[in-house]
Amino acid sequence: MLLANRLLGRTSAGKLQEEEMIELMKNMCGSDFVQKFTRMLNDMCKSNEETTKFFEENKMTPKIGIEFIILQTGAWPLQIGKELQGPFCPEEVSTLTQSFTSFYTGSHTGRQLTWAPSLSTVDVKLTYLDKSYSVTMTSIHYDILCCFERNDSLPVSEVCELSRLTIDGAKRYLKTLFEYQVLLCDDKDNLHSNCEIKLNLSLSRKSNRIRLGIPMTNKPVKQDIRPEISGNQNNQRLTIECAIVRIMKTKQKMKHQILVAEIIDSVKERFAPPTALIKQSVESLIERAYIKRTDEMDEYEYIS
Repeated sequence: MLLANRLLGRTSAGKLQEEEMIELMKNMCGSDFVQKFTRMLNDMCKSNEETTKFFEENKMTPKIGIEFIILQTGAWPLQIGKELQGPFCPEEVSTLTQSFTSFYTGSHTGRQLTWAPSLSTVDVKLTYLDKSYSVTMTSIHYDILCCFERNDSLPVSEVCELSRLTIDGAKRYLKTLFEYQVLLCDDKDNLHSNCEIKLNLSLSRKSNRIRLGIPMTNKPVKQDIRPEISGNQNNQRLTIECAIVRIMKTKQKMKHQILVAEIIDSVKERFAPPTALIKQSVESLIERAYIKRTDEMDEYEYIS
């Protein structure tokens, strides 16, 4: 578990050091004992090769730095269920993961990829403070922080709703955000749905780099962190809402028919969205103050 945490959390001292440690353990405990360790290390090396090959063959230069890590089933001390993508996942990341899936499954016949966003890490720069901080965090930490884009304080229940986390799943990630004082809570040791969480606008640390680790678990991610959504329509609605927010954030103002056309084009590779479901999603976002109607007929405006 410690090796997995180091490799996935990018805290490893390096490939050479890990190989030396594995070789030492092999001499002491035998080759069978370190077999999975070797496979994990090999996965990281092969993943780097696959990522490089993907970008070279597609002649792509992404706007953001991204690396894909392919974990062999059974080699890692993790039980990964099918996960939903985080609600604040950047559109370019979604596009690249879809492209990489097509590339990888096309290159390796018979293999399937199951994405585990909760195990991914992202580098985020905090610019709302007097001093800028670079923070390495998991995608779930990122989803939680994004909840505070419009508000300096929120109850736990609303954070869970916006980030689509269960309260138990959120607690583990909130704990590290509290430890590093990125977020504050007066009752952090007895966290419940009505507790108020505040963004720490007075954060001050000597180092301008912060690293939030992955809270490792041996439970299936789907059951423990992201609540399972019942019904295909609910899943589609969440996808549509994410598309609306992305589109409106870019365009700022849009007419209803143009927005509908953009939404259909955005999600057409996944499913054909019913017009009624799009309308419900728009109304839901208006109620939750993500967008609003303007004085013009059938026009919406993004609420920043």
